[in-house]
Order: sequence, then structure tokens, then C-alpha cells
Amino acid sequence: AISNAATSYYKYLKLWQLIVPGNCNFYMFQELPRILEHVSSMKYKNIYICMQMTEPGREMAIGNKLAGSPLEGFYTTLPNGITFNDWVRQYDEVFFKWYNDIIIKFKEKVNIKDAILWKNFCSTNTDIRHDSFRVVEQSWIQYSARTMGVKLEMPQIYAVGWLAGMQEEYGSRMKFDTKFLAKQLDIIEQSNNFLTGNPYHFPHPNETAHMLWAQYLVKEAGWINGL
Repeated sequence: AISNAATSYYKYLKLWQLIVPGNCNFYMFQELPRILEHVSSMKYKNIYICMQMTEPGREMAIGNKLAGSPLEGFYTTLPNGITFNDWVRQYDEVFFKWYNDIIIKFKEKVNIKDAILWKNFCSTNTDIRHDSFRVVEQSWIQYSARTMGVKLEMPQIYAVGWLAGMQEEYGSRMKFDTKFLAKQLDIIEQSNNFLTGNPYHFPHPNETAHMLWAQYLVKEAGWINGL
């Protein structure tokens, strides 16, 4: 039960959440400025941003819509001989910088107090960090497994079909390390086995798994006493 004091405290909090099943990082990051612009007239005392990144295999199908964005040319102008590992690293760096630029642009306008970024399935593949936000290093699935006593390693990628498409499309210009890819497939299989073999995922998380992750994010961000 929530005490009267807690009820009085939390009634001043509002949660704005945008969820589109199967969405890609491009569309999620593209929507953030629109949302911040929308709330700019609402005069909130403080804004806290919690941004999710999903696996990197979802923009390939919308390459014709990336023009004018930070991801423009990311598929079409690959430097000859780039390794797949470097491509994945640069992918994270593009989105981290994009997020940083958005926060800096709106920080004063909408009173952004703090921001975090987390991943649902995959590892963080770059060491670059920005002062405007913090990265939650553990993925959602990894944390969910940990709460059940299961140790999972995070894969750098998740969509196996997309990986095959990347090899077919860009194999002449991009270098793929066979041992690395085999390791990634093993890790993905372990994650899939976990998701389909417990009562909190079907394979998507149920309410309990959502609640545990939300509590973890708030604690990791240090927002419990700040909100």
C-alpha cells in the first residue's frame, strides 16, 4: 500500500511514454525532439529522460528514409574494408551523439534535469560517453535474468536474419570475423532460451518484469530522491 505522504508526493509526477512495437532506433530518436517540443509549453519544474535503444538491425529496411539524419549514408557509404565490429561500434556512437545533441538543444528550454540511456537486448559497443546523459551498462534482459539467478552475456547484435542480409549486401566491402559471429550466435541463443523458458517473459516481459526493470533504472539513475 502507498502511504498518504507518498500519494501526495507522486501526484505531482507525470510520465510521458512513447511505445511503438518493433520500432527502430532511428524513429525513436527522431521522435524525441517532437516530444520535448510538445512538453516545452507545459512548464514542468524538471524533466527526466529515459531513452531506450534496441538492437541495430532495424534501419536497413528504411534506408531511403535516413537522408538528412545523423544516420544518413551509414549503409550506403561504407568505407572499403570496415570490419563489422567497427560498424556496430560506430552505430552506437552515432546515436549517442544524436542523443547528446538533442539534450543540449532542449536542456534549458524544457528544464532537463537528467537523462539516461539503456538497451533492451544488446551490449553497449563503444567506450565513448557524453556528459549530458548516463548509460545504464546492463541490458534489460541481462538484468531480468540476474533477478532469476541466471547469468547472461549480452550480444552486440540480435537479429540473425539481418546479420545474414548484411553479409549478403555488404560482404564485398565489410569484413566479418567468423569466430566473432559464431560467438554472437551462441549468446543470442542463450538469451532466446532464457526468454522462452521462464514465467516473466512470453517472450516479452510481463508486468512484474517491467516493474523490476523500472525500479532498477530509477535506482541506477539516482532519481529516487531527486524526483
